Amino acid sequence: MLETPLSIGVTVDLEFGEHAGGHVKCWQRLAEAAARLWPDAGCDLTVYYLGSGPATIALADHVRFCIAPPRRGTRRLGFGNAPGHTDLASRHPLVEPLLCRHDVLHATGPFALSGSARRVATRYAKPLAASVHTDNPAFARHYTPDVVRGLFGGVAGPVLSRWLRLPEFGARSMARRVRRELAAAQHLFHSNDNQLEEFVRGFPDASRSRLRRGIDHARFHAGLRDRVQLGARFGIPPARPVLAFAGRIDGSKNVDLVAAISERLWSWGVDHALLMLGEGALREPLARRLGARAVLPGRVTQQDLAWMLASADLFVFPSETETAGNVALEAKACGLPLFAMAGTAPAEAVRHIGEDGIVIAGREPWAWARTIAPLLAEPARLARHRGAARRTGALLPSWHDVLEEDLLPVWRRLAGRAPTGRSERESVAAEAAD
Repeated sequence: MLETPLSIGVTVDLEFGEHAGGHVKCWQRLAEAAARLWPDAGCDLTVYYLGSGPATIALADHVRFCIAPPRRGTRRLGFGNAPGHTDLASRHPLVEPLLCRHDVLHATGPFALSGSARRVATRYAKPLAASVHTDNPAFARHYTPDVVRGLFGGVAGPVLSRWLRLPEFGARSMARRVRRELAAAQHLFHSNDNQLEEFVRGFPDASRSRLRRGIDHARFHAGLRDRVQLGARFGIPPARPVLAFAGRIDGSKNVDLVAAISERLWSWGVDHALLMLGEGALREPLARRLGARAVLPGRVTQQDLAWMLASADLFVFPSETETAGNVALEAKACGLPLFAMAGTAPAEAVRHIGEDGIVIAGREPWAWARTIAPLLAEPARLARHRGAARRTGALLPSWHDVLEEDLLPVWRRLAGRAPTGRSERESVAAEAAD
């Protein structure tokens, strides 16, 4: 007798769209991999997103996106500078009947869609996995002043925010919400070492394993390097070293530090161009501040992002709010040595410190500039570092690898479709047996 397909429902509490961030794109890429890999695998995948109206987007007979309109959407509430729009409601009743049809549920956030996944899993005794893709407490701390300013005005807002310590209150409240969602899951996927430590302390009874981030190696690779095209597009001389950043251009990514590093290097006479790819509240202020020596073209397509990264020389990414740092991995796949903040998730992508990247402690621009300056001044040394990054970048897992090796075995085990295996990403029960 043939086994019925394993039905998996994944809830992503963010709007689906072309310009969405890494959390949305992560599950988009995984779904695309499933559409290519699973025609005969006996699996059926639905990824739930938010959107302006209800819709179903079929990638294959066995893979689809289900779009649901938010009930208390942040876009409607006027959170203009938010990194991604979500639904602040605790659940989404219209989606719950759809979630009931799945064998395994996987929640990826603390908002409405994932709240419904938790509710359905509890009510109908369905297995629930959970993964954290966004540092929501950190974002709550950062963006709360913007929300208060929008509600109470440019003068009263900041005063009220500081007086009531609203950023700290928002971060604590969000941390409690995240913890409540994670506590309901039978299996937790961690994205970095710090997250693993938090799960070990906070959820000792849950099984856990690593959820890596994949790379589309056909889309991001060093062979796209084209300094002639970069020069034609932005007026950067082919021989001038290019220091690159990509991501949301606001304080949540420490972009002021990126700008200050370049300013320090310029003050020392270290010639280079600064290329900052992305959109955000600080893009125009930084463009005015940095002048002609920097290029801030705004949002670019994924295709343009790939060749622009490959055409740069170093990737500077001091963000402290990443759970994985997809764009840092994409930069490495494009052959860029990575400069990351010590103790952060992107720093874990540096496999050989001093070769394919460097990890720097602290936010002092001079410390970062002092480390970067010798590389920009020595083309041969810079080329060696790019070569090391290219080699380790080529070893990064594909989205196919992540789906087949990290996710599917756990989903099948939770559904009782496969015995528990042993690997470096196995459960805490297996670790304890050792």
